[in-house]
Amino acid sequence: MNVGQIKAFMGDQKVEQKAEQKATVQPNEVLKKQLQQNGLQQAAEFSKQQAASVSVSSSQTSIGLRVVSSNLNQALEIDGQKPQETKGKALDEESSKLFDFEKVARNVLKFVGGVIRGAADGGASEEKLNGLFSQAREGVSRGFAMAEKDLAGFMNDEIEQGMTKSRDLIDTGINDLETDIFGRQQPNAVSISTLNAVAASEEKSGSLVIRTKDGDEVSFSFESLQSFKASQQLSYQAQISQEQQDSSGELDQQSDTESTAAYSQQTSYQYYERSGISFSLKGELDEGELESIANLVGQVQDLADTFYNGDIEKAYEEALSLGFDDKELVGYALQLNRTTQTEAVQSHWHS
Repeated sequence: MNVGQIKAFMGDQKVEQKAEQKATVQPNEVLKKQLQQNGLQQAAEFSKQQAASVSVSSSQTSIGLRVVSSNLNQALEIDGQKPQETKGKALDEESSKLFDFEKVARNVLKFVGGVIRGAADGGASEEKLNGLFSQAREGVSRGFAMAEKDLAGFMNDEIEQGMTKSRDLIDTGINDLETDIFGRQQPNAVSISTLNAVAASEEKSGSLVIRTKDGDEVSFSFESLQSFKASQQLSYQAQISQEQQDSSGELDQQSDTESTAAYSQQTSYQYYERSGISFSLKGELDEGELESIANLVGQVQDLADTFYNGDIEKAYEEALSLGFDDKELVGYALQLNRTTQTEAVQSHWHS
């Protein structure tokens, strides 16, 4: 075999070897591609399922929103008036994903407030207004009950929470409206109030510290507080109403006048008194020290009475002449305080 034959033989071997390698590798690549295709197909199907689930949930919520709004519009009737229907398409466009509980409450309160405020501005009686509020609350309760019945078996968490929040907002809004309507000052109403009050207090306090030559220390402290408060409030309210039109709307020359009046009086008195004294001793006192301390305390008592009675000049003179037994005592420290306050208030207003 020459060189050319050897090269040809080796070339054939390489071709066969490549063919064998290709034959052994090709099944793996086919399997790999098959697995990739299956995975992609499963992912696509899962994505479609998720999208369908979201779509179903969104549609379910939108339907729930329409059902609640429709039932409230159907059940609500105040003074013969009913709210205007809100188109379902508009609700779907604005609330494609969430239950718009604020919109539901806003629509209901807009209708209720419009009817009742209009009646109040037109001079409706309190009895009439109370009846309108009763109609509003009854209609809201009936509307939500109808919606719960229609949505039985179709309810999800979002719809349930949305209905609860809507109901809370509506109830709060109606209560606020009622407070505002009945809190208005009625025409031809007169209110007069008078307040008289007086307060007086007197506080007395003092401290006395005595030191002996033996190094003992005696401390006295006392306080006395007296406080008095009195107040009296008078209130008068009157309501005058006059019917000036007859049944045909013409002015009635012999109109009827009705009036109501209320009078109230509140009086209170308060008296408070507190007093106390404290004593402390550091060391031990012998008989001579006790006698000297007793004499000094007696002088201080007279001085305190003069001071608390308001004779400041005399109390100052007594303080200068205050003496003690310097054989037993080193010295003393005395402090007296007196605070008096008086306050009187008188006010009168009407509307």
